[in-house]
Amino acid sequence: MINFLRKLRRENMDGKYIKYAVGEIFLVVIGILIALGINNWNENRKAANFEQEILEEVLASLSRDATELYQLQISFEEADASIHKTLLFAEGSRDKSQRDSIPYWLGKFMSFDRFNPSSSVYEVLKSQGLQNITNKGLRLLIAEYYDEAIPAIVEALRDVEDEFESSMINHIKAEFRDFRFQEMALPNDIDAYLNDHRNIVYFKIFRDNRNGSLDDLAYGIGLNKEIRVRIQQEIN
Repeated sequence: MINFLRKLRRENMDGKYIKYAVGEIFLVVIGILIALGINNWNENRKAANFEQEILEEVLASLSRDATELYQLQISFEEADASIHKTLLFAEGSRDKSQRDSIPYWLGKFMSFDRFNPSSSVYEVLKSQGLQNITNKGLRLLIAEYYDEAIPAIVEALRDVEDEFESSMINHIKAEFRDFRFQEMALPNDIDAYLNDHRNIVYFKIFRDNRNGSLDDLAYGIGLNKEIRVRIQQEIN
């Protein structure tokens, strides 16, 4: 009888120990899960804060680009209008009241522009990982703008500048008696200059080269605007 009681007591003690051990394990597991949850919450909060900050910086860079791109577009459109009026005069109208405007039209057209995009923030974003932008559509638009649109604009503008430096400077030296960059280009003899069909053909080739830049500018401006709108929706 005594042995039976001792055995029963041991079994009760073993049962209590097992329950205690299971309880301890359960508490440890719960503690680990809570710690992991807190850690994940902190990481998610850090990622969300970084995304907010980087989007605000991208927005500021895009706004700076937009101002410069609009100015470039206006400059190119004015140049295109100037050569259009010059060609109309040379090829038919010969309106004497417009003759004095020819040097200013030529000066506006015989030029080039440069663009310095604000892309440093995009380089930071790439180094940290584009996946930090959680909105996939927005992420793709940002990459398209900086990896495609901006390089296309820079290259198009460089083509115009290269053409100016490689041939137009020599042309100006040979055919013009006064020149002020983006302001005025006065031929030695306006009538003789415009009567030379080679000059007209040269203008048309240079115009077509510039018009290609206008298309790239329009594409970049439209994409820039769309991204700014999308970012505003994300951060507000």
